[in-house]
This record gives sequence, structure tokens and C-alpha cells, in this order.
Amino acid sequence: MTTQVSGSNGRRMQRFATAVVTGVLAMTIATAPGAVSAAPPAATVCRWYVARNGDQLGELAIRYRTDVMALRRANGLRTTTIYIGQRLCIPTIVAPPPPPPPSSGGPGAHGAPPPAAAGPWSAEFWNNTNQSGTPALSRTDAAVNFNWGFGSPDPARVFADNFSARWTRNVAFAAGVYRFGVQADDGFRLYVDGNLVLDQFGFEGESAKAIDVEVGAGTRQVRIDYVEKTGVSVVKFNYYKVGDAPTSGNPPPPSTDWSADYFNNMDLSGSPVRVARARELNFNWGYGSPASSVQKDNWSARFVQTREYVGGNYRVVAQVDDGIRVFVDDVPVLNEWREQSYRTFVSDVALTPGMHTIRVEYLEMTNQAALRLYLEKR
Repeated sequence: MTTQVSGSNGRRMQRFATAVVTGVLAMTIATAPGAVSAAPPAATVCRWYVARNGDQLGELAIRYRTDVMALRRANGLRTTTIYIGQRLCIPTIVAPPPPPPPSSGGPGAHGAPPPAAAGPWSAEFWNNTNQSGTPALSRTDAAVNFNWGFGSPDPARVFADNFSARWTRNVAFAAGVYRFGVQADDGFRLYVDGNLVLDQFGFEGESAKAIDVEVGAGTRQVRIDYVEKTGVSVVKFNYYKVGDAPTSGNPPPPSTDWSADYFNNMDLSGSPVRVARARELNFNWGYGSPASSVQKDNWSARFVQTREYVGGNYRVVAQVDDGIRVFVDDVPVLNEWREQSYRTFVSDVALTPGMHTIRVEYLEMTNQAALRLYLEKR
């Protein structure tokens, strides 16, 4: 049974409701004469909705032709309770565009769109897995669409295993929402206009991920970081426009991203070595780090978010390895600043109606690194 929306905002910001989509990209498939190309699978994306007074999860499922369990999975909901002002992901299945034909008939041949990610790309390759030192190979590539199998990008200069690469390109975008996708074996990171939007760098094996990103008009840099450990080596990238930038209505609401500053020391001192934004604080870096510019051990980070809350009692839930400090409007509410294994901490705070700033300070000393934090209405 669905539960009617209460009159309070809060609940935790959805842990899983991002525009990240898991699926195989619509890549060009070369086929032998008479062979049939496999149809690219559909993808599931988030259509954003902000809950209003009187909304029920079951009614939303009927309205958007889905079901309650799909809504709960997409938003990480343990129950059917939703709240006024809560940002909900409505999972929507969309079909990818057809791949470009194998012929060289030019843009738009046979009704298929040209590959939007055509080059040139600036490409660099390293004979290590962390993109450190002088590249072993620098070149330009027409597209990021490679399957080297058990081989190498350049057998004379690049190892077949345990190498990394980076492709960068400046792209002139029209304003809109674009679907970016990467298929890789092994890991990758994707940046759009300096923002990390997909992170599978620590993954080993084959994966395909896609995400919808709103991009403003102008020239933006797209960057792909890739790492090959052992076995087969594959990396493919594409993107295409899926809609205009929203100007009104529900999707998406005003940004409540966290600002993120990373420091190569344990006391947040000096200038950050990386500045980024995050939609949520839900990271598991393992034995790695947030980026190549951040060292793997003995670093710290600061995350800040300002957003509107309804008045009431909230519980701050932090899961962390190693240390953490949390401040609400510069008032300390949690202090566990020390080396420790993965643990959960909670702290209850009372918030007045209006805007509040949450500041989270994080410490990584040695071994694994992880951080997850959210506020839930009591």
C-alpha cells in the first residue's frame, strides 16, 4: 500500500537516483556480408519529478507507466513514503539511436546519424596504470572506438597490459541534454567540462555505462581516462543529444550539488589539488583515490552543500573510512577525525525552516577510502 506524501521535506537525498544508466552503447557493429547486426538495447534514464502535496507512489507509477518497486529501486526507498519537495527519479526506457551504417556514405547516410564523437582527439598513452610521468605515446585519433583484444595500441611503444590512456577534445555544443556513454575493458573516467560524470576507473572487466548531462551552449572539453590491467583491451565512446535544456516544469530542480575540494595533506591546508562537484556523497575509492591528481593515502577533502530544509529534527548518517567532521551552519555536529576502519556514525540535529549549509570534512590516512553521508527527516 502506498503512503501519502507527508508535509515535510527531507528524507535522504536519493542515493541511487542519478542520471547514470547501465547499458551497452549504440556503437557501429561491423558485420560480414549477410550477417545481421544485433540491435542496440534500450537504456533506462531518469525523468525527474518533484513530489507535491497529495502525491502517492502508486499513483505516480500509474501516471508514468511503471510500477512501485521500480520507483523504489530507482530512488533507494526502503518504504513507499515520499515527501513534499522530494526529488524522484522516474525510470524511463528510451531507445538509443540507430548506429551509423558500416559504409562511408557520409553524415546522415541511410537515415542514420553521423557519430557525434568524431575526432580529432588528443591521445596520450602511459606504460603504467596511473597516467604518471611522460607519456610513452602521443597522437591524435579520429574517434575513441578501439578493440585491441589482447594486443596494444602501439606494440612498439605501449605495453599490451598495465597501461593507461587519456583522450581530450574541445567540442562546440548547442544547449541541451546529452547522453554520454563509454564501453570499456577495464576501467575509465569521463569528464564533461571539467566535471567527473562517470567513474569506473577501479573496475576490472567489461562494463558499459551512460549518463544524461545538461550542457550549456559553447565549447566544452570532453575527457576520457582509461586503464587496461590484463586480458582484453577495449574502449569506445559516443554521445548524442536527447533533448533541450529544461526551462520549466519538474525535471530537473535547482542544483543542490556538493562542492568538493581535495588536498594532498591531512589537514585541508593550502590550495586544493582538485576542485569538483558531486551530486551526492556516496564514494568508495577502495585502495585508489578520487583522481590522478590526488595521492592514494594521507589526503583530505572538504564538501559543502547549501539547500533549503523544512523545519524539524534530522539525523545525520555518516559511513566512513577513515575520519570525518560534519558542521551544520558552521556548528560542529559530528567529529570522528582519526584513522579507523569502515564505521557508521549518527548525530541528531534540529533545523529551522530555510536555507542551511552542511560542511563535511574527510580524512584518508592509509589503506581503503570510503565516504557516504546523508540527512534523513526524523
